[in-house]
Amino acid sequence: MRKLKHIGLIVLALIVLPVVIISIIRFINQKKFKISGENAVSASQFIEINGCQTFVRIRGQHVENPVIIFIHGGPGFPLTYLSPYHQQYLESHFTFVNYDQRGAGRTFYENDDKELSVDLMVQDLNDLVDYTLKKFNKDKVIIMGQSWGTVLGTLYVQKYPQHVAAYVGVGQVIDFDKGKVLSAQQAIQLAESKNEDHIAQKIRHGIKQFESSANIDQVDLENLETLILNTSQYFKSDKQLSGLKQMYLGLTSPYMNFTDIRWFLNASSTAKIVSLEHALINYMYFDFDINQLSLEYEVPVYFIQGEKDYITPTSMVEDYYESIIAPRKKLYKIPGTGHVPFLDSPVEFANMVNALLAE
Repeated sequence: MRKLKHIGLIVLALIVLPVVIISIIRFINQKKFKISGENAVSASQFIEINGCQTFVRIRGQHVENPVIIFIHGGPGFPLTYLSPYHQQYLESHFTFVNYDQRGAGRTFYENDDKELSVDLMVQDLNDLVDYTLKKFNKDKVIIMGQSWGTVLGTLYVQKYPQHVAAYVGVGQVIDFDKGKVLSAQQAIQLAESKNEDHIAQKIRHGIKQFESSANIDQVDLENLETLILNTSQYFKSDKQLSGLKQMYLGLTSPYMNFTDIRWFLNASSTAKIVSLEHALINYMYFDFDINQLSLEYEVPVYFIQGEKDYITPTSMVEDYYESIIAPRKKLYKIPGTGHVPFLDSPVEFANMVNALLAE
């Protein structure tokens, strides 16, 4: 009986101790990330955007600074709870507006209407820009998109350039399904150079199935997951943030709550996220091709790419960059980083953003 009691105490300690440690780290981070001052802004709230109760987090050291609207990736993968982790190095120069898009994160659970379309998402962004311009008495904002966010960002800056001071694409989507295949083909070459022919063959099989699909409903999701897993192993570097580290950063962020965790579990399931974000995922995978848009931009265009980005291959971004015309344009690559360079190397990322937007 005494032995069972000791085992019970050990199990209880193993459960309670991590919770206590995480709570302490969250408290420390809350103080670390705190923004205060007469001219500072720090707000987390729901606002009505285009008829949708939208969660926004706004942070910056001075309300007079230029405003960056950050468009998260996915579709359906907001990282608003992690925003202070990488934006802390920029908040003395810029005010950041982060939002959970319609149909994702905290915004998803706040609304009954779950209708999603690309046109609706672009209009949401336009209404958010209008709100931001009025709130901070600005004429223009900087649009920064990441991954799926670059799809919305590109569509927006081409449609509403009068509201945009500059566009920054991070992990810029060019042609998503072609990018998947290109990276997989590069992975085959790397596998064969390491005499890992069995993996090369698996990737070939994955490419064949994926290329036979005309829309997301025809995609074998299990095959797609295997294709991504086999491809990604050949693009890893020590700088890249692991899934475990990202989970740790989320749990120790004072801005993550149970709603965020609940949505994160949805987003971590390929089948579930495809079901929830069906129209948007289908558009990004099979309909969007940035080369079909105008190659002439009315605003400065800047790209920041992770050197090891296999999701939106940097070589495709480089080719596109050479083809566009803009008042100013630059492309930077951060060595050793992947599809989320702002999480992989936040200080380097901040230095690049400051350098790009200094003018």
